[in-house]
Amino acid sequence: MQRPDLSLPAYGNTYRYAWKLPPAVGVDPARWQSMLGQRPSFERHLETAGHVVWWDRESAAGAATHTHMPYGYFPGHGHRRAQELSLLVWAEGIDWSTNTGYWPSQDFAGIAITDGWEGGNAPHVVGEDSEGARKSRVVARAGREGFSFIDLERTADTASGGRLTLRRQVLLWQGSTWIVVDSHVDPLRRSLRVLWTAAPELVQHQLAERSFLLEQPGAPMAMTMRVDGSPGLSATPTRGSKVPFAGWVAYDRRAAPAPAIDARLPTSGQATWMLTTLHLHRSSRGASTDGSTGESTPKVSMSRFDGPDDWTLRLDDLPGSTGGPLLVTRTADALRIEPATAEGPRPMASSFALEAGASDGAGLRRVAEARAILLEAYPRYRTREWERTRLSQALLGAWLFTSIAGAAAVVMFHRWRRARMNAMRLGTTSR
Repeated sequence: MQRPDLSLPAYGNTYRYAWKLPPAVGVDPARWQSMLGQRPSFERHLETAGHVVWWDRESAAGAATHTHMPYGYFPGHGHRRAQELSLLVWAEGIDWSTNTGYWPSQDFAGIAITDGWEGGNAPHVVGEDSEGARKSRVVARAGREGFSFIDLERTADTASGGRLTLRRQVLLWQGSTWIVVDSHVDPLRRSLRVLWTAAPELVQHQLAERSFLLEQPGAPMAMTMRVDGSPGLSATPTRGSKVPFAGWVAYDRRAAPAPAIDARLPTSGQATWMLTTLHLHRSSRGASTDGSTGESTPKVSMSRFDGPDDWTLRLDDLPGSTGGPLLVTRTADALRIEPATAEGPRPMASSFALEAGASDGAGLRRVAEARAILLEAYPRYRTREWERTRLSQALLGAWLFTSIAGAAAVVMFHRWRRARMNAMRLGTTSR
C-alpha cells in the first residue's frame, strides 16, 4: 500500500505522513523509496483483510498512479472508520481522491463525525448509522493490460427491518482514468451521498455544471472530475465546511480545509445511478481560468442503466484509444468493450468473463477466533478519554467555585471583623 513518497492511503486512523521502516530492519531509506517507485505494475486483492490495490507504474498520464479501495469491516477492532468502498487515488505525491484521515485527538466532536461516513468518499445514504451491522464483498472483477474493473457491494440492516444495498463499480482505464458507477437500494428511500475530497494543497475550479478541475499551481499534473447521474443529482463544490461536514483533510494531528465535491442523489422507484469520472492528465493551463486543460478530456456518459448488473457506458476521447468512441456493457457475468460507431477503423469487440468475488470465510473466522483469544487473555484497556475530560472539567469547576467562595468568605469575614471593631470603639467612646 505504500506509495513512492513513503506515504500511506488515508485509511482508518492514518493521516498524511511519510511512513519509514524501523531502523532495526536495516533498509536504507533512499534505496527503499527508489524500490517503491520502480515496482512493476500490479494488482493485489487481499480477500481476508478486504483491500484492493492497483499500482500502474506507467499510466497514460505519464505518471505512476496508485489506487486503493478498502472494503473490509471488522466490528470491535480499534482505529477503524466507516470507509468501506472508498476510492483513494495518488499520483506525483498528491492525493487526488482521499478520505479525511486521523482527526486531531483533542477534538471529540470532530472525531465523532469523521469516524462516520462523512470522513470518507464511500457511498452511503444521508443519515446512515456508522455503527450498525453491515457486510461488504467483491461481487465481480476483471482486467487485462490497459484496464481493471471491480464491483463492490455493501449491505446493512435498516431500522424498518429491510436491507440497504450499495454498489460501487470502478473501471480504471490506462492507469489514469477512473470511471465510478455508484447505485443503491434503500427501503427508507434516503438519498445517496458521495463526498469526494482531495489534498489541501490543491485548488479547485468549476469548469461547467458538475464539472471541475483540480490542480496545484506549478505542479505538472492536474485532474478533471465530472459527476453525472439520474434526475435530481446535485454536485456542490465546497472547502472547509462544518455544516454539512465536508472538505477537510487531517495531517500531523491537524486538520486543514481541502477541496471537495458533495454529490447527492435522491432515491426513486426506478433504478438510479451516479457516474463520476476522474481523469489525470498533464497540466498545461497555468493560471488560466477558461477551463482548457491542454488535451481532450474523456467524455463518459451512461447510455443505459437497467440496474447495477445491466448497464452500458459510452466512452469518448479516451487516452490510448485510436478506434473512436467505445461502448462498455456490463451484464451479470461479462464485461464487453466494442466500438460505438461503424465509422473509422473497427477494432474487434472484446468480451471478458467476470470473475466472481471469493469470500474468504475461513480467513475471517480465524481472525475472529484469534481476536476472541486475545480479548480473553488481555481485556481491552479503555482510556475513557471522554469521561476523564468531563471529570477534569468538573474538578476544575469545583476548584474554581471553592476558590471563589473561599475568597468571598475571607472578604466577608474581614468586613464583619472591621465592622465589629468599629462598633466596639464607638461604644467605648460613648462611655
